[in-house]
Amino acid sequence: GGKFLIDSIVDGDKWYPGLPNLYNQLDVFIRCDINHGYQLTVFEAAACGVPVICVNSGPTDELAAGGGAISIDNGNGDEDGSWEENNLNRIAKEIREKVIFLRDNPNERKMIGDRGRRYIEENWTWDKFIPAWREFFREGVKRASV
Repeated sequence: GGKFLIDSIVDGDKWYPGLPNLYNQLDVFIRCDINHGYQLTVFEAAACGVPVICVNSGPTDELAAGGGAISIDNGNGDEDGSWEENNLNRIAKEIREKVIFLRDNPNERKMIGDRGRRYIEENWTWDKFIPAWREFFREGVKRASV
């Protein structure tokens, strides 16, 4: 089989410094899976000022609420966790429409990218997390020793 570019950049859980260069070559970043979970790649793209289109789930909702991403409603699936084909087709159609919108509106594309970067700078930097993690571990150690 063929070798994908991403295979040469990501190896297991190792991060390579070339990722920002890859993100900065993009006009838009699309994350279209419909499962919930932490979406680090969305935040990496936003940190690089790349406008993001994503299916709403978890932390990306906050990014979209601040104007740093375009969110597509995931439809929440059926009770058994499956998604009907017409819902998947709707999601695909909405993503296509948003890509065309961003292609045709470069100023809006830049504004969304700028808002995404600002959101990351204000909410997701290490200087925000280190104190929170320290407190988390201090409290955990206190509780474990009681």
